[in-house]
Amino acid sequence: MTYSGLLSLIYAQVGREDPRVQSALQWASANWSLAENPGVGDAGLFFFYNVMSRALAAYGQEALPRPDGQSVAWRRELTDAIVARQKPGAAPDQGYWVNEKSSRFWEGDPVLVTAYAILALQSAAASAGAPASAPAPR
Repeated sequence: MTYSGLLSLIYAQVGREDPRVQSALQWASANWSLAENPGVGDAGLFFFYNVMSRALAAYGQEALPRPDGQSVAWRRELTDAIVARQKPGAAPDQGYWVNEKSSRFWEGDPVLVTAYAILALQSAAASAGAPASAPAPR
């Protein structure tokens, strides 16, 4: 929900210096994980990837600083995590995604989950800065 909140703040053109935006980024930094949907485990994992990628792309920062002083190249790490979870299709040039560990929130449906994965990959692949559909944070 933090990434959804961050995305909403960006769409509302709330500035980067706003304490709510800073709080969301601090939470994202402290709780960075691609192994699970923080707080709910495997449930909604691909929806989480989708919203996270949209929020971070709209924020327009390439690296997410971590509390230990390191930073996360979120676009690359997210892309690698999603690609690693792709299932093989019937032909060599086909594939799909499905949440095999949790069908909660309909993530057992490969059509829905593949859409989430592709949308997340699309956001991660976008050039630096906010996408055309989101105003840049002030």
